Amino acid sequence: MSIGINPRRLQGGPWADGYALDVHMLSSSFIGNNQFGRPMFDNKRSAVGELLYQLKYRHNQGTADQLAEAAVRFIRTWRPPIEMIVPVPPSIQRAVQPVMAVATALPPGWQFLFAQTVWRK
Repeated sequence: MSIGINPRRLQGGPWADGYALDVHMLSSSFIGNNQFGRPMFDNKRSAVGELLYQLKYRHNQGTADQLAEAAVRFIRTWRPPIEMIVPVPPSIQRAVQPVMAVATALPPGWQFLFAQTVWRK
């Protein structure tokens, strides 16, 4: 199943060129507190944002394949001279890191060098 993407050029930073497949959150509106006093929000995510949310917070590993397919589809139209992928460091440690889950879901021949120790938080 092909998902819709809205590629966004990344501005600034140390790279020559880069893109995100889409924004994560389209809107978020406070709707009140739950019975435990915690704030509740009505969140609207992009298709990419929803898949990433399902992967990161609902542990749905099947979404990695859809995200990888969307990445390949975009890279085929962009056609950059890829030497390596530099993942953004995770904000927290997880049993499965989303970036690596998507990277390993890439089809054979699309698994580039991953520089996992270039950035550190």
